[in-house]
Amino acid sequence: MIQSPDLSHLATAIGDERMLARAEAAHTSPRATRSDDRPTGCDVGDYLAIHGVIRRATRALRLATAPGRVVDARTAEALRTYWTGYAMDLHGHHTVEDTIFFPALAERDPSVSAELVRSDGDHAELDELISMGHAAFGAIEAGDDLAAAHDLMVRLERLMTEHLDFEDADFLPRFARLFDQSEYDAMHQRAVKSSTSLKHLAFVVPFIATWIAPDAWRSLWSTAPLPLRVVYRLTKRRHARLVRTVFGPVLAEALA
Repeated sequence: MIQSPDLSHLATAIGDERMLARAEAAHTSPRATRSDDRPTGCDVGDYLAIHGVIRRATRALRLATAPGRVVDARTAEALRTYWTGYAMDLHGHHTVEDTIFFPALAERDPSVSAELVRSDGDHAELDELISMGHAAFGAIEAGDDLAAAHDLMVRLERLMTEHLDFEDADFLPRFARLFDQSEYDAMHQRAVKSSTSLKHLAFVVPFIATWIAPDAWRSLWSTAPLPLRVVYRLTKRRHARLVRTVFGPVLAEALA
């Protein structure tokens, strides 16, 4: 999907994650059809896969902050670092939805207005929880226990599960029905250009590699452009060390 070798074309939540996640849901994507069975809509399998990655990463952070876990200073710093990258990705994902994807959907289908009011409310609550998370994970680094961060992750997981279930059931089928592939790809390109951050890119590429299904990652890697390969090779070992430190004794359960 991403053709250019320019690193700026690999950024943002919808941008780089689309590339990384496309293979995971290729066989489960909602797609509209004509009466003669010819496809009319776009393939939103990558969107579904992004949501799957968010679900698994959120659950993993909830497990990593489980009551009773005692962490040393190194692990506390790693938790705060991982939370910061995760929160950056969450915020970027909903920002391109709010500024690019959902306005296009509302223009194409005005009847979606009530659903967008709900989505706006969810995204506002998400931003509040992200702010609380910065404080909670920062407090761990300052010496506090994991209780506040765990309570935050329980709330965040509940919100994200309900919110992503809603989007998957309502918005994604509308995109598949109302937009053809070229229109959907054009929105993707706008998302890519809207916010480029090498800091984000350096986190999100190995982040997606961690939570995407292994067979999907292998399929994607076989066709990945050179810049993406370079970013991954430069960041994967450092990110793997971070993951081992953050998730420690719950890593196997988190990856299950």
